[in-house]
Amino acid sequence: MATLTKKQKEARAKIDKTKLYALSEATALVKEITNSNFDASVDIAVRLGVDPRKANQMVRGVVTLPHGTGKDVKVLALVTPDKEAEAKEAGADYVGLDEYLEKIKNGWTDVDVIITMPSVMGKLGPLGRVLGPRGLMPNPKTGTVTMDVAKAVAEVKAGKIDFKVDKTGIVHAGIGKVSFSAAQLADNAKELIDTLIKLNPRDIPGIYDLPDYQQTSGGKKMDSTKMRAVSYAGVYWSPSGKQAMIEVRAQDNKDRWLLSWDTAFKKFDVANRQRDEAWIGGPGIPGWGGNSAGWIDADNFWYRSESSGYAHLYRYQASTRQNIALTSGNYEVQQAQLSNDRKFFFLTSNEVHSGEQQFYKLRISDGQKTRLTQGEGAHQVTLSPDEKKLATLFSSYNRPWELYLQINEPGVSAQAITGLARSDEFNRYNWRIPELIQIPARDGAKIQARLYKPANPHSTKPAVIFVHGAGYLQNAHKWWSSYFREYMFHNLLTDLGYHVLDIDYRGSAGYGRDWRTGIYRYMGGKDLTDHVDATKLLVDLYGVDPSRIGIYGGSYGGFITLMALFTTPDVFKAGAALRPVTDWANYNHGYTSNILNEPAQDSLAYKRSSPIYFAGGLKNHLLICHGMLDLNVHYQDAVKLTQRLIELGKDHWELASYPMEDHGFVEPSSWTDEYKRILQLFERVLKAPLPVKP
Repeated sequence: MATLTKKQKEARAKIDKTKLYALSEATALVKEITNSNFDASVDIAVRLGVDPRKANQMVRGVVTLPHGTGKDVKVLALVTPDKEAEAKEAGADYVGLDEYLEKIKNGWTDVDVIITMPSVMGKLGPLGRVLGPRGLMPNPKTGTVTMDVAKAVAEVKAGKIDFKVDKTGIVHAGIGKVSFSAAQLADNAKELIDTLIKLNPRDIPGIYDLPDYQQTSGGKKMDSTKMRAVSYAGVYWSPSGKQAMIEVRAQDNKDRWLLSWDTAFKKFDVANRQRDEAWIGGPGIPGWGGNSAGWIDADNFWYRSESSGYAHLYRYQASTRQNIALTSGNYEVQQAQLSNDRKFFFLTSNEVHSGEQQFYKLRISDGQKTRLTQGEGAHQVTLSPDEKKLATLFSSYNRPWELYLQINEPGVSAQAITGLARSDEFNRYNWRIPELIQIPARDGAKIQARLYKPANPHSTKPAVIFVHGAGYLQNAHKWWSSYFREYMFHNLLTDLGYHVLDIDYRGSAGYGRDWRTGIYRYMGGKDLTDHVDATKLLVDLYGVDPSRIGIYGGSYGGFITLMALFTTPDVFKAGAALRPVTDWANYNHGYTSNILNEPAQDSLAYKRSSPIYFAGGLKNHLLICHGMLDLNVHYQDAVKLTQRLIELGKDHWELASYPMEDHGFVEPSSWTDEYKRILQLFERVLKAPLPVKP
C-alpha cells in the first residue's frame, strides 16, 4: 500500500467515515480538504444498484447544472449552411460540416461536445469508430441531434452534461470546480441526483409488451417475460420544482411514456402513453426537431403526440390527471412555441392545405385560434423578443425564399425586406407553376402530386416520374422546393415535350401517422405501388404512352427507382438511380431500425426491401450514378449491385462513378454531368422511334 503524504493524512483526518454527510456539509468539506495549486474539478459518483450488462438496466441521460461546470466546453456544430449563423451566435467554438468531417476522419477530436442535425447523422455513421470511444457521437436522446441547434449549443455552454452508468453500475459526473461556493456545488449535485432518481421500469405499463410483428412468422419471437430496454429522453421540472415530467422511450421506439414525478411523495404516475406498432415519430416529437414539450404553469404540462393520427398539441393537467387536446383535425402542428405570458401558443401547421404552412396564435384557455399569415405557400416565422413583430421567410411555388416583416396581428400585409433570391437571368425564364393533383391509389388512398404538363407534348408521348429522397420529406407542396435543381430539370423536360410527375408517396412527410408509417416492414411496397398507380393516371388522363415512362431519383429515390425496374419491369422503360441504397442491411441503423426493425429479429423485412435480391428482374434501361466518397449511402452499395448485374448477365445498364463526390455533390461539373446522363437516357430510350413492322 502506498504511503500517504502529509496533506493526504490531514485530509483523511477531517473525514468521519461513520457519518452520513448532508450535501451542504459534503461540499463544504470538499473545499476544506482540497489543497491543489490549481482550480481542481469536483466530481460526484452515484452508485445506482443496477446491472448495466442488461439492456433494460442501462441508465443514461442529460442534466443542466444550475451553476455550470466551470469548464470551457468546446462545442463543434456540424450543421448545414442555413444553420451556421445561429450556431455561431449561440456560442459554438467550431461551425461547419464537410471540412470538419474530413478533419475527424483524419483523427481530429479536439472538442468536448458535438452537436448536429438529423439530416447530417448519415454522414457521421462511418466516423463512429473515431467518435464512439471518445464519447463524442451525437445522440438524439442526449439532445445533441436536433433541429434547434442554437438551443442545444446554449445549453451545453451553460452547463448541460450527459451521463451514462459505467460497467460497475456507477454514474460519474463533474459538478464544478473547487472555486465554486459550497452552496453552488451542492445545488449542482442535487440537480444531478434528482435527475438520477431511479424510476423502476417494471412499473411502467406495457414494458413487457412485444411488438405485433414478433407475434407473426415474419419476426423472431422474443421472451415476453423480459422487460424491453428503455432510455430517459428528457426531464422537465415544473416552475415550483415540486413536480417533474420525465419522458421515457422504449429503445425499439414503439412506446413513449410521460411520467409525472412528485418530489414530496417520491412516486410517479403515468401521465400519457403513446404506442405505435410501427414507430413513434412525427413533427415535434423529440428527435424530429422543433420545440417539443414543457410546463405552461405549475399544474399544466404541454407536449405533442401523434396518438390521434396527426401531430397535435396536448396539455396534461397534473391535478386532475387528464390529457386535453388543444388542437385536432386531419392536419399537423409542425412547430409550437409558448408565448411570453404563457397564455398562448404560436403554431405553424398545414391546416389550410397539406402543401401550405401557415402561422397561428392559439389561446390556451378556450382554444380560440387566429391565423396570422396570409400568402399561399410556406411561412417560416420568427417572433421578435417582445412578440410584437413577425420576421417571416416566405416562399411560393416558383418564388424562392425571401424575408418579410409584419406586425403580429391578423389580416396585416407583410412588408418585403429582401428581393435577392431571383436574378435577372432567373426572371427571364417563365418558370412553371406545377399543377397539384390527387392520384387514386389501389387501396383507396389519395396521393398528392405535382404535375408538369407540356404545352406541346412530344409525338411519342413520353413521361418521367421523379422520386424525392430521404424517405420522410414532402415535395408536392406550394413553396420553393429544396429540390431546386430537379425543379429546373423538370421545366427543361417539359419544354422537351415530357409530362413530369412528382408524388408524395407513402412514407412522405406532411400527411399524418398512417402515411408516415406506410412503409413499415416493407420499403418498396406501398411506396412503389403509389408510383405504379401514378403511371396509370398518366396514361388514362393525359394520353401518355405506357411503354415510354421513365423514373429517376436520388438516395431513397434511387432505391425506389431500382425496385421499380427490378420488380415492375413492364411499367418503367428506363430509370436513373442516383446514389441508391441497394441493401438496407448496410445502411444507418438509427434509420432502418425504425422502419425495418432489427435485422436479427426481422430478417424478412430487410430481404424483401433490398433491391439487390431482385436484380434478376431487370430487363430495361438503368443508369446508376454514385459518388465514391459517399458517407451516407456508401459506394460499396453500387459496387455490390454492379457485380450482381454482371453475374446475372444483364444488359442495358451503366454505372457513372464520381471519384471526388460525397452523397450530395459539390462540384457544378458533377451535377452537370449527372443531369446530362439522365437526359440522354430519357431522350434515347423514351423517344426512340417505334420499330417498323415488316
